[in-house]
Amino acid sequence: SNISQDIQEGNITVTPILNGCIGTAETVTITVNPISTVNAVSDTVCAGEIVPQIDFTGNNSSSVYTWVNDNNSIGLGQTGIGFIPAFVAENLGTTTQDAMIVITPSVNGCPGINDTIHIVVYPTPIVDPIGDLEYCAEQSSSLITFTGNMAINQYDWINDNAAIGLVGSGVGDINSYTTTNTGTTDLIGLVTVTPTANGCVGASEDFSIIVHPLPNVDAGLDTTLCFNQSITLTATGAISYAWDNGVINGVEFSPNSTITYNVIGTDANLCQNTDDITVTYLLDIPPVVDAGPDQAICLTDDVTLTAGGDAILYQWNNGVQDGIPFAPIATDTYVVIGTAANGCLEADTLEVVVNPLPVITANASDDFICDGESTILWGEGANTYIWDQGVLDSVSFVPAATATYTVIGYDNNGCTDTTDIEVIVNPLPNVLFSTDMTYGGCIPFSPTFTDLTEGPSSNEVLWMFGNGASSTQMGSVINTYDSYGCYNVTLISTTAEGCVDSLTQDDFVCVNPVMASFYPDVYEQSVINPIFEFTNESVNATSFEWFFGDGTESDFVNTTHFYDSYGVYNVALVAMAEDGCTDTAYVAITVNDEVLFYVPNSFTPNGDGKNEVFIPVLTAGYDRDQGYEFSVYNRWGEQIFFSETPGEGWDGTYNSAPAQNGTYIWYVKFKDSMNNLIYNHSGHFNLIK
Repeated sequence: SNISQDIQEGNITVTPILNGCIGTAETVTITVNPISTVNAVSDTVCAGEIVPQIDFTGNNSSSVYTWVNDNNSIGLGQTGIGFIPAFVAENLGTTTQDAMIVITPSVNGCPGINDTIHIVVYPTPIVDPIGDLEYCAEQSSSLITFTGNMAINQYDWINDNAAIGLVGSGVGDINSYTTTNTGTTDLIGLVTVTPTANGCVGASEDFSIIVHPLPNVDAGLDTTLCFNQSITLTATGAISYAWDNGVINGVEFSPNSTITYNVIGTDANLCQNTDDITVTYLLDIPPVVDAGPDQAICLTDDVTLTAGGDAILYQWNNGVQDGIPFAPIATDTYVVIGTAANGCLEADTLEVVVNPLPVITANASDDFICDGESTILWGEGANTYIWDQGVLDSVSFVPAATATYTVIGYDNNGCTDTTDIEVIVNPLPNVLFSTDMTYGGCIPFSPTFTDLTEGPSSNEVLWMFGNGASSTQMGSVINTYDSYGCYNVTLISTTAEGCVDSLTQDDFVCVNPVMASFYPDVYEQSVINPIFEFTNESVNATSFEWFFGDGTESDFVNTTHFYDSYGVYNVALVAMAEDGCTDTAYVAITVNDEVLFYVPNSFTPNGDGKNEVFIPVLTAGYDRDQGYEFSVYNRWGEQIFFSETPGEGWDGTYNSAPAQNGTYIWYVKFKDSMNNLIYNHSGHFNLIK
């Protein structure tokens, strides 16, 4: 036995004894598992609901629970271990399904005391569909009976539009009621029917109840007829009409007594309504009434209806007042009734035709053009078109600038409409380009051309360089010329709007050999006036550099140069084209030296600091480096001074003593600086103290 909730173990030790001898003891264990119990809760649901997880409780935490379901049509499996998982309840029939589930607890394989629960699944109630219903206003409806899949079903319904005459909600069948609709359009009530059974709610069904309004039948105004007058009774507001007293709708007849006529009008929904008119017949003479001639106007125009005749009162239909302008919106027939003083009436009619306004459109062969291009404007939707700004319909013209053009269209009835269209005139590109080199002297010659187009700028370009080459490169582009000559360059520019213009510059670049040439005004000049004028005769050059042979330079085209020394100078002229190609010309010119020789006739070496030395003045025309001799002789021919150094003079002494006053002889010898000739000069002078 084990009356606890825990496992009980008993150990039994057996010791054998024989003849007083004790053998080996053996121990055996007896385990007694407790009796376990289980508790669970039953559940009742509707088909389609979720049955939540069912957990088991018992008296032993070590218990293992197994369960067996005897009805797996409820959506639950037949067996399981542990808890019963959540599941969607099923019941596809019309009877209640009861599943009995037996739960067995066990501990270490020892079964405990079972528990049994029931899961009851009610079937889902269903209501049979009902077709939409139609009634006329003021009609008694038929009984609406609801049916479904089970006799126990209850049907709850809701009507969303009580204006049809049916209350807003109810339970069970809908009894007969009187429909209502006081308006002019259909009323629709949406009825939603929901079935319930055993507390379970099934899917709803909807159906509509349409209540048509009764036609607004109008027999017309009561009328008084005078002697020999006829009348036409024309009811309105329905589709077909049935009059009593033999009257046919819209057919003229002549009554001979006062009588009330009744009419029944039937509309497209077969709904009917009635009206009546009383025609009073008198033996008096009716008045003369003239509504005037029929008229035709354009929509939005005013018209004035003025009746004529001998009546004292004129009354028009359609709200028209006699002699007051109004603007009809559609073609209509207008009836005027004239009343005489005796009460007799007469009527006349006229038709006012309202012609619709033409709906015109303005069109352009091209409404996005370039300056100088033509376009054609034309209207559609009328017969005649008048444009502003001097434009003729369907005639080509050249717009001067972007503008909006307005057209008035006239149809055959003289009715008009106005519209406009904008024509955008895009400017042409102001094409301009430049090059870094206009003249070249060598081939290949490769100048760079740059697009300077603005207002608007280029979006696409085509260069044509005059030598058969072309390019579509944007910005700057290099072209190479392999032959001498001058070339026309063309740039075709296309703007982002597709407008095209071009510029051709004739002989824009020239490639010709550079030839340097010049001549001086003279080839020789004296050192006294060493100025030369050089005239440039170079061709195909753009810049010049002069080298005058004396270490100086100039970049003038024509130039004048001053030499500060005698000699022969090799003058060079370098002529250069824009591409750096050069040619050089040479000319030799000569600056001749001249002998400039002066000897004073006296000197005064008296110590006053003036004229203290006698010296020949030799400033030009001699070789300063060699061949110079200066001698002084007294009157007896004795040499008293000698020097080979130019610029060295006699100080008036001889043998370190002052020489006597008197006349002395001088002698000078020197070599010509230009031709190596030797010159001898002599003379006399006076020494004065």
